[in-house]
Formats: sequence, structure tokens, C-alpha cells
Amino acid sequence: MVFPIATGARIISDFGDDRDGGSRRHKGTDLVADRMSPVVAVADGVVSSVHNTPAEDCCYLIIRHNDGWSSMYVHLNNDNYPGDDGLGLGVAPGLTSGSEVTAGQVIGWVGDSGNAEGSIPHLHFELRDPSGYSVDPVPSVRAAQADSDQLMQNGIYGDDEGLPVEQTATHLAAAGGFWPCDETQFDLCPNRLAQPDDTAALIGQLMGISPILVDTVEQTLALEQHIPAGTLAQVTGCEPVETCLQSGITAADVARMISWVYDAQSRLAIEPETDLVEEIPLPSPARAEVNLRFRSIIEVCHPQVDGDHLVTRAEVIDLVTWWILGEHPYPCVQKFDPDI
Repeated sequence: MVFPIATGARIISDFGDDRDGGSRRHKGTDLVADRMSPVVAVADGVVSSVHNTPAEDCCYLIIRHNDGWSSMYVHLNNDNYPGDDGLGLGVAPGLTSGSEVTAGQVIGWVGDSGNAEGSIPHLHFELRDPSGYSVDPVPSVRAAQADSDQLMQNGIYGDDEGLPVEQTATHLAAAGGFWPCDETQFDLCPNRLAQPDDTAALIGQLMGISPILVDTVEQTLALEQHIPAGTLAQVTGCEPVETCLQSGITAADVARMISWVYDAQSRLAIEPETDLVEEIPLPSPARAEVNLRFRSIIEVCHPQVDGDHLVTRAEVIDLVTWWILGEHPYPCVQKFDPDI
């Protein structure tokens, strides 16, 4: 068993304590930690129940483990970070009843949902034996804490501490955009170049429809047209041409994918049976920008969308937070001119 919270947490040993004036007893232990601290599965298993609907029965899940035991994770985040609006998500995107999870996998984040509203953020953690009876989890939790080699971190990812993207990435996860860069699910890799497939996956999480990927055919043709035949290796240092393609995407490419999803959503509202891939082409960079400006997502005072420079994952997070969630990190501000 691994420790349920990836960051340090204070264990409150209160199993069996009275609750609600003695009408029931506390069947788990509380682990106090910072809000949005990652919560991980304590062992391999299958999600048997998940509740992650904002403003309703939110937010907790139960995992059935291979040995018949179950673990429960309650009071997960339900707010749009860093606020306390009750409209955010606390279970990692993609987890549904029947999902397989592995020990140490991020399954959600610490919060104050359910009857913990108004209290300090904490995780209510339970262990139940194969017959369904709750047992005191503290001995197992303490042993796991002593043996755990989980990454110690401040924030939702382990490699974004102190970076400007840290709070934005945490807020994005609360809105459903969990975007780790590797299988550990603890790293964001904010300075790594963003790619079409992982950016499309993030857009799909936030908008509910995965966009068409930006095609690299145009890049291939450009290389072939501008490099004399037989001199590719000398000019670029690589061949065949497919291996010489510039990796990454631009802000304009991100705009094209997001614009496509907005068009797809509008089309589906009118014609639910539309074949999106066949009938809605990916817009040009110019058309995508016009679309976002028409929707007042990009305002008049914002400069033209950059189609020349490759963007990092941190820059993509800023772009999707702006273009999808409507929260531009550098909003237009009209300065007051005393001479007018």
C-alpha cells in the first residue's frame, strides 16, 4: 500500500469517533493537506463508484482492489481553484466506474466537498475488508507513509513549483484539464514543446470534443520544395524528410484546433448527426483567429495570434485558459489618460 496523498499530510486518528451527536461513527481517518494536493490510489484495483458532478453529489470515489478490499477517498476538491464556488471537479479526468487504476496513480485532489464544506481541506480515507466492514486504516496509512517513496511536492505537479504556470495549471485541473507529461502523472514538463496530439487531448478534456490534429503534410511539402534534391542530409543533417519535420506547434495551431471545436459544437447543436471529421475541415490560421475574435474570445486590443514561434506546454496552458475558460492572464486594460 502506498500513502494516499502524494504530498505530506497530517494524520488525524479519529476512527470510531462519534459524528452527528452520536448518531453515527467515523469510519475512516482524516488526512489534512493543502487543497489540490494530489490523491493517489493506494493499490491496484478497479474504480467501483465515482461521484464527480459539480454542485451535486461531489466529490469522492471508491476503488475495489484485487484482494477484495476497498478503499474510499472522500471530500475531494469541488471548487474552481483558487476560489470556493463548488463548481469545480475533484476526480481525475477519464476515471469512471470500471476504470482500472494502479498503485500511486493520481485519482483526484484534496478539497472540502460534501459535508466538509467550511472545514479545512482534508481527505477522508477508508479501508473496507472483503465483507464490507470498515477497519481502522491508521496503522496501514502510517506504515505506507514510512515506506512511501512518493514525490514530495507543493502544488498539483512536482516540477512547476515557483513557476508562473503553477496556479494556472492547478486551476485548469479543477476545471477538468489534467495534463501530466509522463506516466508518473506528477510532472507537467512546462518548458517542453507542446505537440499536436497532447494539446488536442487537453482541448478534448475541457471542451468535450477532441479536435482534428494539425497536419504536418504542409511542413513536409515545404521542406521538399525548398531543399534541392539529393542535398537533404547536407542541408538539414537528417533524412528521410519525415524525420526532419520541426517538432511542436504554434499558437496559431492551437487556435485552429480550438476554433474547430467551437464550430463543431455549433454544428452539432443544429445537426446532431453531423460527421464532424468529414464535414467540418480544420480552419486556416487566419480563419481560426477571425472566429475567435468574432466570439470576442480574442479582443481588438490583443495582437495577432503568433503563427511562427513554437509554444511550450506552459504557453498552451495559458492559451487554453484564455480561449476556452475565458480567463486571459494578461487582459486588455484601457489606461486612463489625464490629458483627454
